[in-house]
Amino acid sequence: MRSLNALFVASSLSMFAGLAPAQSIDTSAAPGGWSGTGSLFSLPTDAPIVFSNGPYITGTGNGFGGANTSEIEAGWNTFGFGCQGGTTNNRIADDFVVPAGQNWSLTKLHWLAYQTGAGTSGTITGIQVNVWNTMPVTGGSPLWSSAANVMITRTFTNVYRVTNTTLTNNTRAIFDVEADLTGSPVLAPGTYWVDVQLVGTLTSGPWAPPTVPHLATDNGRQFLGTTLAWAPTQDTTTLLPQDFPFALEGDDGTGGGCTGSVAVYCTSKVNSLGCSPSVSSTGAPQVANCASQPFNMTVSSLIGNKNGLWFYGTAGLNGIGFQGGHLCIKPAIKRLNVQNSGGQGTACNGSMTTDFNARICSGLDTALVAGATVGAQAWSRDPADPFTTSLSNALSFTICP
Repeated sequence: MRSLNALFVASSLSMFAGLAPAQSIDTSAAPGGWSGTGSLFSLPTDAPIVFSNGPYITGTGNGFGGANTSEIEAGWNTFGFGCQGGTTNNRIADDFVVPAGQNWSLTKLHWLAYQTGAGTSGTITGIQVNVWNTMPVTGGSPLWSSAANVMITRTFTNVYRVTNTTLTNNTRAIFDVEADLTGSPVLAPGTYWVDVQLVGTLTSGPWAPPTVPHLATDNGRQFLGTTLAWAPTQDTTTLLPQDFPFALEGDDGTGGGCTGSVAVYCTSKVNSLGCSPSVSSTGAPQVANCASQPFNMTVSSLIGNKNGLWFYGTAGLNGIGFQGGHLCIKPAIKRLNVQNSGGQGTACNGSMTTDFNARICSGLDTALVAGATVGAQAWSRDPADPFTTSLSNALSFTICP
């Protein structure tokens, strides 16, 4: 597959007049250009990850001491948003969805944060969590509130928040702060919000780094102790909203507790019509019920009426530069059947769906066994592109028994 490749997103952003709303933010004077890769959270320890929001890693091995980087997007200016506790009293919130047919019993939250100047041993000492069944609003009440400090551990993610001119700067080491959600209510299908407040031993922060790249659906919120009100989290240069990388551990209520730890990672290539193909999935990858319970992988925002296919690998996840972009899966690469994206060739209204459990059931790949970690990505034709091809971002998952 000579033309498989992924390209970093380099969106052209409109500039807004006026000033951003008052926020607690950590900003840069030198916004960067970035090349994207994946998302990283600590491995689950007592339950599968039922939800992850990301990605935020933009470079692999190009940071201080060979660490990874999370680079501010080109034309943007914000390192992170304040979620400081104590007398500052700032909070950060973001949403998640419990799918139809599931009932989540959450056990842990993974929240990413940093304090400027902290080393890799970390200085964050506490986190408090609220869960809402509606967008947090001034005067509203959360569905559930944790104790004042439910931090289990903090783990250096091997990622630094940087600009493109300071890739080896090591002053903003990002940590995965794990919080205990035991005791939170079972969540029926619907949209929920989690909001957090952290404390640490340094004066700068804690700060919450945003997801990279930004999406049109980003809708994070910040509560400011100075105004006692919730407001959108906006980059100070573009005034566009930001989301936050976080993950939830728990049982989805479908039986067995295994969800496959499905996560989206890597970065899709912007096609010749200016669209970024996006992957999603339903169901769980599994061996026992692979014939009766599909694990459907879908890629959308493809150029219509073009041939394409899903491909995958079990040798590890990747993000190496290739033909101006990134290939998200380590060889050996294995292809699934060719499909047509449907729709019209003049719009990004094409999509492709494949049932990966059917591949597991087929027995054609002896590597697809319980416990195997798989990376899957979609490729399609794009005749107007310099390489004539387009790539989506990717899905990673672990096959359930």
